[in-house]
Amino acid sequence: MRGTLAFRESIRPYGRVIADALTITRFLISFFILICAYLGNKDLLGLVIFLVLAGWTTDVMDGNFARSDNTGKKSWIGDHEFFADLGIMYATLIYVISAGFLPSLPLFLYCLYVAMIALVWMNKAYVMAVSAPVSATPIIVAFVHNPIWGWLFLAWIAVTLVVNWSRFMDLVSTFVRDVEG
Repeated sequence: MRGTLAFRESIRPYGRVIADALTITRFLISFFILICAYLGNKDLLGLVIFLVLAGWTTDVMDGNFARSDNTGKKSWIGDHEFFADLGIMYATLIYVISAGFLPSLPLFLYCLYVAMIALVWMNKAYVMAVSAPVSATPIIVAFVHNPIWGWLFLAWIAVTLVVNWSRFMDLVSTFVRDVEG
């Protein structure tokens, strides 16, 4: 236990740098998912789901590291971290469409709707709300077309919720407050 505390204290001054590196990793993961989309191969679904899970893991971790940084410094990367999240979601949607798992026209129209919401309200909570179906797409497609990856995704969600329950509840409260505001 003491070793864990010593490790946490030793990396605390680097929390923001580590968080930024994890966010950049998420942008890179989005790029790799887009390469899979370009290839449009249904056989890459397992790899794409793995990349999505890796991306969301970096999201959970970067938040923890950013909060551990007690200097209070902000960074440009940290200020734009939400775009890395959107990158994962929409790169995955592009893959799902290009690989032929879902039809393109309805999803294109939905993305157009999301873009209009983002432009009109410029509110992160609204963009999160209308992007929720997009973020659910990979687990649904995985359950239908590669159930093992669907179950792995569900297990990842369960473990992540258990480990980060209080943070999750804080995020939900903030989200509800922002939507109401």
